[in-house]
Amino acid sequence: MHSGDENFDGGEGGHTAKKRKTLILYFVFLVLLSAGGLTFLAIINRHNAVERQNILKQTSIAKSKQIALENEARKNAKAQEEQQKEASAQTEKQKKVADIQKLQESIQRNKAQLAKLSAEHSEKKSELEKKIAKDESRKADSLKKLVLFEKSSSENLRLFENANSLAIKSLNFNKHNEDNNLKALLALWAYKLNSTNRNDSLNPDIMLALYEANKAFESADKYVFKGHNDVVKGLAVSPNSRYLASAGADGKVILWDLAGSKPSSKVLITAGEFSAVAFSPDNKWLAACSGLNIYKWNLENPGQKPEVLSGHTAKITSLIFTNTQIVSGGLDKMLLIYDMSGNVARKDSFDSRISSLAFSGAQNLIGVGFDDGTIYLIRQNDKKQEPEVLKKPLKQMGQVSGLSFNDKGNVVAAAYANGSFNVYYTGLVANKQKSSLAKALPRHIPAYSAVVFGKSNLLASAGLDGKVKLWQWARDIPPVVFGKQGKRLESIAISPDGKRIFSGGKDKNIYVYDIDQQDIVNRLKKKITRNLTPYEWNYFMGNVPYQKLIDNLQ
Repeated sequence: MHSGDENFDGGEGGHTAKKRKTLILYFVFLVLLSAGGLTFLAIINRHNAVERQNILKQTSIAKSKQIALENEARKNAKAQEEQQKEASAQTEKQKKVADIQKLQESIQRNKAQLAKLSAEHSEKKSELEKKIAKDESRKADSLKKLVLFEKSSSENLRLFENANSLAIKSLNFNKHNEDNNLKALLALWAYKLNSTNRNDSLNPDIMLALYEANKAFESADKYVFKGHNDVVKGLAVSPNSRYLASAGADGKVILWDLAGSKPSSKVLITAGEFSAVAFSPDNKWLAACSGLNIYKWNLENPGQKPEVLSGHTAKITSLIFTNTQIVSGGLDKMLLIYDMSGNVARKDSFDSRISSLAFSGAQNLIGVGFDDGTIYLIRQNDKKQEPEVLKKPLKQMGQVSGLSFNDKGNVVAAAYANGSFNVYYTGLVANKQKSSLAKALPRHIPAYSAVVFGKSNLLASAGLDGKVKLWQWARDIPPVVFGKQGKRLESIAISPDGKRIFSGGKDKNIYVYDIDQQDIVNRLKKKITRNLTPYEWNYFMGNVPYQKLIDNLQ
C-alpha cells in the first residue's frame, strides 16, 4: 500500500521505480522459474493484480479528492460570491439608509426654515399691521393737530395783529397825558403777544412802542447829549460799552461816561475841525483826526496832552484802530498804518480819495472806501499783499460814505452817496467769485451818511434826512425807523453790548436810541405802577380773558 501510494504520489518517478521493480521481478521470475516454476509466476501475477487494483483505487481516491477539492473550491467561491453580494447588498442598504437619513434631515431643515420664514412673515405682518395702525393713528393725530394748528394759527394771527394794533395805539397815545402807565402797558402787552405768538424779534412798530414808552419815563437829557457847538462828525463807543467819544467840526473831542444814570462828559481837546474818532480794541486808547494830524489819548489818564501823529499831506477823513495799529486815510489818496509808537509801518497810495475805513478783528481785514465808489480789502500786517478789490467803482453810485464789518467779518456793509446801501460777502474775494454782493437794501433819498454793524448782525444806518434805521439785513422785513432827530445826520455808532445806538449831525446834538427790547421790557416793568384795568382790558384786548402783566400790581 505504501509502495502504491509512493508510485501514485511520485508521478513519473513512481512509474520508473515500478518498471525497475518489474524488471527485477522478471529477473527473479526467470531465476525462480528455473527453480520454482509456475508458483512464482502465479505469485507475481497476483501481486500485479493487487498492484493494479491499488493503483486504480489510488487513482479513484485521487480523482475523488480532486473532485471534492474542486467542489469545495466552487462552494467556497460561491460562498465568497454570496458574501460579496451580501456585503454589496448591505453596503447598498446602508447607503440607502444614509440617503434616507439625509433626506429626512433635509426635510427637517426645510420644515424648520419654513417654520422660521412663516414666523418671520407673521412677525413682519404683525409689524406692518402695527405700523399701518400707528400711521393711521399718526394721521389722525396730525389731522387733529392741523385742525388745532389752523385754529391756533388763526388765533395767533389775530393776537399778532392785536399786538401790532396795541403797539400803534401806544405810539399814538397822547404824549401829554401824565399817566405814562397806559402807554407802557400797551407796548409791553404788544411785545408779550408778539413774542408768544409770532416771535418776530424786530417788529418795527413794537420796537418803537417800547422805545417811546421807556423814553416817556426818562428825562430828555438821557436821550439827547449836548456839548458840541457845530456838526458832530464822528462817533465811537468803547469795546466795553462804557464810553462814547464824539468828534465835532467845532474842534472838540468829548468823552462821555455812560456808566451812571445820567452821562457825564469831558472835553479832551479843542483844536481845528475833527472828522473821525475811534477806540482801540483793548479800551486803552482813543484817537481822533483833525486836518493833517491824528491825536492819541491814553484813557488811563485822558486829561494828559495827547500824542500827535503826522504823515498825511491833505485832510484826514477816516480813522480806525486795528488790534495793534492805527489806520488813517485822507484826501491825499494815501492810506497810512501806524504802530502804537506812532511810526508809519505801511503806506499805500491809490487813485481816488479815501472816504471811509472799517476793520474786522475776526478776519484781520481793513476795508477802505473811496470817493469813486471802489472798496478795497487789505490784510492787516501783510506788507506784501496787494489790496483786493471788493467792489469796482460805479460812477452812478458815487462816494462810499459809510463802511462797517459784522462781528464775524464775513460781510461788510457799504453806504453810497446816491442812496444805495449794499452788503457784501468778504470771503468771496479770495475765492475769485464773480459777484460778492450779499444783499442790496432799499435805497435812501437823501443818501445814507454812515453805517455800523452791531450785535447779532443788526445793522444801523444814519441818513441825511435825520432818520436812523435799524435793520435785520438778512431777513426780508422792514427796518425800524426812528423818527427824525435833528436835521442832517453825519455819524452813527452802536454799543458793542447791543443796547443803544448813538447818532450825531448838523444840529450839534447826539441822540440816543434804546434797541435791546428785553432790556427795555425789564426796565419798563420796574417803572409802571399798575396793570390794565378790566375796562381798559376789554377795550384794547377784546374777548381775551383778563390777565395781569405783573401779579403784585393792581
